[in-house]
Amino acid sequence: MDILFNFSKKNKGFLMIDAIVAVVIVTVALVALSYLYTQGTKAGIMAGSSERAMEIGAQRIEFLKKGAGVGYSADNGLAVLVTAANSDKVVKLDGDNREYLVESSANLAQVSDTDNNNYGRDKLYKIVVTVSWTDPAAESVRLESYIAVE
Repeated sequence: MDILFNFSKKNKGFLMIDAIVAVVIVTVALVALSYLYTQGTKAGIMAGSSERAMEIGAQRIEFLKKGAGVGYSADNGLAVLVTAANSDKVVKLDGDNREYLVESSANLAQVSDTDNNNYGRDKLYKIVVTVSWTDPAAESVRLESYIAVE
């Protein structure tokens, strides 16, 4: 019994050191987990913003393809259509607290001048829609498509 008492008396401070080391290890693990959680949340928010920007860009491309009530049959009609699309540059979605800046452009040089027979009687033009937003850094999505003009 005397030996057991002397052993515990000699090792009296080790229990306190073990407890401090355990608390430090648990604290480091919790900090790492909280960092992973915040990074995951941030990635989810950024993915949602990118998805909404893609939807806005796709809608703008459809606007350009349908002609939006602007009858055009010449090359300058496409320029008028792009100007009409760019009249509404700032888009704010319901339930979203950020604004998306939408810019449309069209390459008014025909895509294929040499072999028009591939496209029937239409001319094929490249259209580009760029959607940008701040989240908190500047982000953007660029969509490209083609439009046929008679």
